[in-house]
Amino acid sequence: MTVVPSRPPHRSPSTWIQTLKRTSPSPAERMYLLLAACLCVGLLVSWGVGRWIGLTQLQSQMPVADGQPGKSGLLPAAGSAHAASSDQVNPDLVPVVAPQWVQAFRATQLWGAPTGGASTVALGQWQFLRVTSADQRRLRVETLPVDGPVSNGWVDLDDVGISGPPPDWVVASRDAALFAGPDSDDRVTSVPSGTAMLVCG
Repeated sequence: MTVVPSRPPHRSPSTWIQTLKRTSPSPAERMYLLLAACLCVGLLVSWGVGRWIGLTQLQSQMPVADGQPGKSGLLPAAGSAHAASSDQVNPDLVPVVAPQWVQAFRATQLWGAPTGGASTVALGQWQFLRVTSADQRRLRVETLPVDGPVSNGWVDLDDVGISGPPPDWVVASRDAALFAGPDSDDRVTSVPSGTAMLVCG
């Protein structure tokens, strides 16, 4: 005798839906479904944000065309190839910032012209000079009253160095006496008219 296995009764889709409705999920199953849904939403949001950031960076790095800034609103940097090709710097047009004071570190001459010219005044070593303008090879300076009559002229750059302002000096307008203190009557020495003296206090 041949035994034929029986088939389970056929159920329609509506029967399966009703069965699912009657079977309520457990709390653990609900937690699992909620966690899976949150992970799916998080992945979609991360993908969208990453794509938006990538497109923004791509637009900001697009090359500048016809000298116009790209979408990032940035102009070519001063050191970029585009800026170097369009703005060639002429060294003759670069402004020179001259120092205010210089000092002759060796005996030299004051000249009457920025190039060549005749010597007008002899300058002593360590003499202070006020700078009024500058040229490529010489500075236009003026001497101080403590060194004699004020003179204007040009001095070679190779003969002077940048200096701070000179100390306070005075020149005796007549023969004068030097005393030991501000209220003292003790005479230390005498100086003739025209002597330059450094004010120490």
